Amino acid sequence: MLLTVTAALWLFAPQAAAPPAAPDPQVLQHVRKGLAAREAGRLDEAAQELEAAAKLAPNIAELQLNLGLVHHRRADYRAAISALENALRMKPGLAGVRDLLGFDDLMAGATAPARANLEKALAENPKNIDAHIWLGLVETEATEYRAAAAHFEIAREARPKEADVLFYLGRAYDRLAAQASHDLLAAAPDSARAHMAAAEYAAFNGRPKEAIAKYKLAIAADPKLPGLHATIGELSAEASEFEQAAVSYEAELKLAPQNSRVHYRYGLMLEQLGRSEEAVPHLEQAVAADPTLSDAQLQLGKTLLQKGQLPRAESHLRAVVDGQAPNELKSTAHYQLAMLHRKQNRTAEAALHMKLFEETKRR
Repeated sequence: MLLTVTAALWLFAPQAAAPPAAPDPQVLQHVRKGLAAREAGRLDEAAQELEAAAKLAPNIAELQLNLGLVHHRRADYRAAISALENALRMKPGLAGVRDLLGFDDLMAGATAPARANLEKALAENPKNIDAHIWLGLVETEATEYRAAAAHFEIAREARPKEADVLFYLGRAYDRLAAQASHDLLAAAPDSARAHMAAAEYAAFNGRPKEAIAKYKLAIAADPKLPGLHATIGELSAEASEFEQAAVSYEAELKLAPQNSRVHYRYGLMLEQLGRSEEAVPHLEQAVAADPTLSDAQLQLGKTLLQKGQLPRAESHLRAVVDGQAPNELKSTAHYQLAMLHRKQNRTAEAALHMKLFEETKRR
């Protein structure tokens, strides 16, 4: 910036028929000292020197810009705003100023000018990610969460692992969700959806019994609404209340008899209760409807293996290892196949699957 400011001093020198006079040496001395102090990180000294230069040469935009940058780094936002506004007033086309000015406005609590400056910064450069983030913060302050989320999404695309961006984006969506829930409770406080919202909030905050009670209120409000019994089943299963979970999944199947996932979960609960004869048909319906349901294929293979139905068990276990299942499921399926082949005295194949079990488990 030293050359820029020095050149500006010549540019703004009084014009005459003769060549312009050299800029004031005292001004140049303050500028040089100020910029040197800024580069060395002595920001208070830099501010003092540049302010002294600005008093001697108050009409140089670049000098005001440099002073504003120093105040910005010092977190003296009001002083930065004054200097940056002076720079733009003297030279409206000065680039790369609006975003910092908008940020400083925001930090000083002046959200209206912050919005105006950041919008102008994005008009100058739509790819200015910092401006998107800061405008998103302005919109968050104004409770315009949808608009804020749009700016944070642009920032996330450019900086997918930046913690600040992810935090602000998550907060915007949280506020949107809370806003929608508030509107729901205001519009239909006794509806099934209102009870569902309360149930989900309780479950998210680690209160499963309260969540189940709220889901039951939702069922009472709309007995034909799908998914509620299944969710109670999930919460009950997580609490190891397998009998209640089985009852809930059975109730869900009356509403959604073709739902492969519910058949699988019901079969799994029946297995937990030692009712494997009842579990097998539901597991079979699950994989028949959706052969890619790897966890159901695995559970059916394990159950058939325990029942001694080895050829049928093998076909389902192989469907897991040959498909697109996660490594954890493939590892378990290889182990089950090793056990199956031992029962068949196929020692070489059993050893191969034990090796694959170990290899897959390490991935």
